[in-house]
Amino acid sequence: MNTIKLFLFAFFLAGTTALGAPLKIKSSEVTFLAVGSPGFLEIEGTEGKLTADGLSLEGTIVKGKVKVKLAEVTTDMDLRDRHMHEKYFEVTKFPWAVLDLDPSDLKSGKFTGTLTLKGDSKKVSGKLSGGGGKIEASFTISIKNYPALGVPSWLGVTIADEVQVKVKATVE
Repeated sequence: MNTIKLFLFAFFLAGTTALGAPLKIKSSEVTFLAVGSPGFLEIEGTEGKLTADGLSLEGTIVKGKVKVKLAEVTTDMDLRDRHMHEKYFEVTKFPWAVLDLDPSDLKSGKFTGTLTLKGDSKKVSGKLSGGGGKIEASFTISIKNYPALGVPSWLGVTIADEVQVKVKATVE
């Protein structure tokens, strides 16, 4: 059944864009979940939107770059958002999180790429799926791999090392 869905997805995209032509992102949602240490606090980041930079689909291979404007990512607390934007992400100097995808086959259900945050670039890998003009991905990043970020903390609560990231996009 998944093979049929993947074929229909590839056929749909091939029918709406030239083979290997850039994919356009019609809508997107990028979220993250960070757990505080001790583990009683969960921080969810929302409002992230993708911008495509040479994102394309050739058959079932997706490749290119996607970016998220970090100043648009919010949590449910204004003070935490200000600290996140100004202190940790330094959005005036480093406005974007950039994921440069290695050519990744939708059939495999996996992707690899390089994530750049605040000037630090590290390899990441995660889950990838697509169908019906939609692409979804999820992956985990380790804060210690991005030393320029520092370890977010406030009133004795620090963020655990692993942060879960989820991406959903509608493409054409």
